Order: sequence, then C-alpha cells, then structure tokens
Amino acid sequence: MDDFAKTAQYWSQVDEAAFSAEHYWATLPAVRRRLNRLASGSEECHWVDHCLETYFLGRLPLPRCLSLGCGAGWLERTLAHRGAFQQCEALDIAPGSILQAQDEARKEGLAISYEVADLNTASLPPAAYDAVWMSNSYHHVVEVERLACQVAQSLKPDGFVLLNEYIGPTRFQFPPAQRKMIQQALQLLPARYRRLGQYAQHCEQERAHRVLRNPAWALSRLCDKIQDRDLLPALQRKARTILHPISVYLRKDREVLKERVDLPTIHDVVAVDPSEAIRSDQIVLALRKHMRIVELKPLGGNLLHFLLDGIAHNFPDDDPTAQSWLQALFALEDAFLAEGSCTSDFALVVACRKDSQFRHG
Repeated sequence: MDDFAKTAQYWSQVDEAAFSAEHYWATLPAVRRRLNRLASGSEECHWVDHCLETYFLGRLPLPRCLSLGCGAGWLERTLAHRGAFQQCEALDIAPGSILQAQDEARKEGLAISYEVADLNTASLPPAAYDAVWMSNSYHHVVEVERLACQVAQSLKPDGFVLLNEYIGPTRFQFPPAQRKMIQQALQLLPARYRRLGQYAQHCEQERAHRVLRNPAWALSRLCDKIQDRDLLPALQRKARTILHPISVYLRKDREVLKERVDLPTIHDVVAVDPSEAIRSDQIVLALRKHMRIVELKPLGGNLLHFLLDGIAHNFPDDDPTAQSWLQALFALEDAFLAEGSCTSDFALVVACRKDSQFRHG
C-alpha cells in the first residue's frame, strides 16, 4: 500500500474519540477559550468568526468558498450556519471522511459540494474563490509550494486564504529545549492530573495486541526503533502496557498515570500517517512566496499539544483547582515562547493575492 492509500485509509477510519475533550488538547473547553483569545482577542470569539468579521464584513454571503482538507466537514457546516457563502466546495483525500461530511450536510439540509482529491496534485480554477479555508490540513501536504501557488491563483482579487494550522517542526521533531520543557511540565503536575483516560489506555492496549496479531509489522517497527535508538524506551512502554491488567487485578485502586510524554520519532509518525506534519515547517515560507500574509497570530501548543494528550479529562471546567493547574501550564507555555528559543507550533494565518488592495488595520 502506497503512502497516499495509507493516509486515505487512516483518515477514513480515524476514531472520533481521538479528538474528544477526554483525550485531545484543543477540544478542552479552557484550551478552546485560550485559542480563541490568541486568535481573536476574545475568549468568546472563535477564529472563524474573527475571520468573517475582519475580512468579509458587509460581504456575506460570499458567492463561492473552498475548503481544503475538509475531513468530516465541521468547518463547512460552521460556515453555512454563519451564512458565510452561497456556494461551497470541499476536498479531502479520505473517502470515508467525505462520505461522513456528505451525510452530515444532507441531514442538516446544507448544499455543500464534496469531492475526494489529493491536495498535492489538485488543480484549482483561476480567480474563482472569495475565500479558501483550511483547518489543520495544510501540514498533511508535501507539495506545499505547489498548493500555495494553486490557492493564490484561485483567489479572486479581493479573496483570502484563511488557515488555522500546525506550522511547527516537521514530523514533530522538536528541538531539545522544547522536548525538555514538555517533560518537566508534566512532572510539575500532581498525580491526580496525570491519570490516563480510558481511551488512552485502550490505545495502548491496542498497540500491544497489534504486535501479537501482526508479527511482520512488529518486526518492521522493531527495526525502526533500533534505527531511532528508541528500542529500550519502547520496550519499557510495552512492558507497562502488557503488565497493566495484572497490576489492576492485584490492586483494584491502582490508577494508570502518564509518567512521561512519549514524543514520537520520525518512524513513529510515518507508521501512523505518512502525511503527518510532512513539511509543516515550510508552510509559512510557501505562503509568503506566492501571497501576501496579512495576519499571523501565534497560537502556541508547544507544550500543551503533547503534554495534555490522554490526560485532558483531568481538567474539567467545574474543578477550580484543576483549572488553576491548567492556567499554570498556560503561563509556562507563554513564558517558554516569550523566551524565544522556539516559535509557535500553531498559528492563525490569513493571506491574500500579492496584487490585492487590502490593507490590514
């Protein structure tokens, strides 16, 4: 199976629980408010609303929009409910996601045109769109320069491309200072805030079972670990996973804690999704080459993205102490970014054609 097919299959079958507030950092309500504030200046103003109010005030509904890497279609449905367009097209590599998006749009009576397409090779019509939207999809594109060129020529003279995107290190290969800070931040948390959720535990068990079910895959991953010099930590992680059911049986009150943040190697990332963050650190450069960037808002995520993975459920809105710890993590991430050893891993980026007359502010 080639990389295109692997990516299409992965995103056609991805478990929605992976992006629940129990597991995924950006779905946590307090994190969403933080991201809203960083993007728009207000905790109550979503980045989509910020973009509509800033760049399309008095122009809605727009005659024609495009959503690239649409997934299951939440972005197009959000835009439709805001009355943002008269016509909207959406493209994604995963047939399963397209079917789900079509089904959801049909249930809500929304006229959105969905199509399976590879963003690396897709050709867009010239001067066709008032807005091109992307939400955490550009970092799955290897041909970042080609796509930027295609988007630029597809915009109308007064059009914009609007992205909420991961622009951090390729394949999540973070610099040493960031890796160290992520681990230190986890160790600051008391044990009760490091309890792994049920979904995270399930994923660990599934990975352990796959080793037994698929020896060829296990051998391939073993070779990867040797090459990455990650064999011993990987074996320790597997041992904890396999022995966990025995531990629970012997001690019913035992909780599974996140002892360290298992940052992935390049092979780890590729084994799950070959397109993941494949040239993410080149996105802004590609946009600058073909368009004029009019807004770039850093959204952070340098610590929170992997730190909160699997433990986000420990920080509910109705627990003041948990919220205090979460705010401490926010402050730590802000201080880390202010120190200047890293740039923001996530950003809101808005760009227009180089010949556009738009002047921000």
